[in-house]
Amino acid sequence: MKKLILGIVFTAALTIVISLATAQLNNLQIQDNAASSGDTAAAQGQRQQFIMVSTLNTREANREFDQNVRLVQLQRQRAVELNNAIQTAQTDAAKDGLQKELDQVMAKLNENNQKMLQAYGFTLTRSYTRVIETSSIFMQVSEEEAKEFEETQRQQNEESNN
Repeated sequence: MKKLILGIVFTAALTIVISLATAQLNNLQIQDNAASSGDTAAAQGQRQQFIMVSTLNTREANREFDQNVRLVQLQRQRAVELNNAIQTAQTDAAKDGLQKELDQVMAKLNENNQKMLQAYGFTLTRSYTRVIETSSIFMQVSEEEAKEFEETQRQQNEESNN
């Protein structure tokens, strides 16, 4: 009796909630060209809903998106850290140096945020829910079983085309 090992591969294991709020610091502004009515609606207590803004069709596209989100999250975190360091800096020279670095980080963060908006409809100023709509299930088999399976699939495809 042959023993088969089943493996299930998901692009992501669960629904991932990506909730990235606008920076709550007065002088830390993340810029985008997206309408900011979501923030206004939330502030006014209006009911909100999710709309689909992007579809990632391949594992590589999902990996790239994850990598890009991590990048802007890290840049945002660095900006928050720099802003806090400016608040606690003892000398004007230290504050000026930190401010210069913060300005550079914010310029790059805003640039990357714009790229994310153009590529995925994603901006740090909004909240997102990521829903996995499809997954692939793989079964570990011998070469012989794989060939048999491929032949069966090929025959089924030919029959359905006729």
